[in-house]
Parts: sequence; C-alpha cells; structure tokens
Amino acid sequence: MCTLIVAHRLFDGFPVVVAANRDELLDRPSELPCIRGAGIFAPKDLQRGGSWIGVNEQGVFAALTNRSHVKSKPDRESRGDLIMQALQYGTAKSAFEDFRLFDGKRFNGFNLVIADKNRMYLLRGNGVIINSFLKSDQLLLATNVGVAEVDDLGPDRCKNIFKVWHKNSMGGCEPTLEVLSQLLDIHNPYPHGTCIYEPSFNYGTKSSSVIRLREVDNEEWEYWHRERTSTERHICEEVFGPKMTVRIR
Repeated sequence: MCTLIVAHRLFDGFPVVVAANRDELLDRPSELPCIRGAGIFAPKDLQRGGSWIGVNEQGVFAALTNRSHVKSKPDRESRGDLIMQALQYGTAKSAFEDFRLFDGKRFNGFNLVIADKNRMYLLRGNGVIINSFLKSDQLLLATNVGVAEVDDLGPDRCKNIFKVWHKNSMGGCEPTLEVLSQLLDIHNPYPHGTCIYEPSFNYGTKSSSVIRLREVDNEEWEYWHRERTSTERHICEEVFGPKMTVRIR
C-alpha cells in the first residue's frame, strides 16, 4: 500500500472512512479480499503472505504503507504479517498497546494505521524503532513518501490529495464511493499523484480500496475493491466491484 487516506470520526454515521491505493510491481500476485478465518476480511499477497489492508468482525481496521526513504534489509519479517496480526484484536487500542512494544528491527520501514469507531493510531517503523501516535478525530494521510495531517504540511502527493478534498468539499458530503474514488485517481508526475503507472519499471497502482464503517441501522463494514486487470492502462480506467459487507458482531 502506498497511498492511505483515513477520515476518523469526521462523517456522521461513518466513524471510519478509508480510501487507499496499493502501488506495487504490476505482476506481483495477490488474491482478492475475502474472509480469511477468525472474522478477518482482507486481500492476500501471494509473494510473501500477509496483507496490506483489512477489517475484522470486531470493527477494527488496519492498513500499512512502505516507507521509500528507509533502507530495506531482505532478511526481515514481512510487513504484511502486521495486518493479519492487528486484525486478531478486538479493539484498535489493544492492538496498538502491543504493537508499540515490538522490536523495530524486525521489520523494514512502514506506516501502520489501526482504527475502530473510538480511536485511530499511527505507528511508524524506520527499521530501528517504532514511533507511535494517537490520531483520532481527524483526516490522516499516510504514503510511501511521507505522512500528513494538515494541508500545508507533508509531501507533494499529500498536498495534491488535500487540494482535491477541499475543492470538492468532501468534509461536508456523504462519503460515497464516487466521492472517495476521486482521491485515488489523481494524475501527477510520480511520485506526486495517487494513480501511478510506470510500465517501463513494471510498477504502478495495482489495486484500490474504499471502506466505510457504517453505524446507522446494522453496524457493518462496507468494502469496495478495484483490481488492475491490464498492464496497458491506468487503474482509474478499471471499475470497482460490487459492495461487500462485513457485519460487526
């Protein structure tokens, strides 16, 4: 995952709202989101296992991005395992309290967001230590090139996301698939856009996720997924699949 946008407790009736793009080698194999035991709903990376985004039946969301400016070491644990571990918890707080104590040398660089309807947390590993933060009640952007919380800070990709957010007054409208997908389809020279396509490097946005935790009526996750089906075009030319739901128990 390389662009992660999370709005926590900003929309009435939707305490967690997510729009995310996974940028990866175009031929890296993966499976579509589905239930993966113990009430976890997530896609799967078939190269190293684990995942980059997912939710569970207890109302916990977790997703991560890599950190491009942190040097990687090949012998470390898969960062995708962090997602599957986080989604075994019943609350974001309990996952956060354990994860913040992890040895930072176990994993290459990452930004990890864990959230539920009450709290949102950010953990940032740099390959040595893990820094941890409470980030509830706000819009948080986490990308492989940096993190931002306000529209005058962060890398250019984050600034471009904030521009679209404000231009379309997204904070004051219902967070629909049509509205949120605009944040994922920003074209700008790499790495400043969110819709990435670098075919000469076999690299680009491989999949997209739009996720909402709905509190009205029956509490449930609403999940839309978009998968790249061709290496010959941008992913924004693909269509999101039908809405999938995960009931909160």
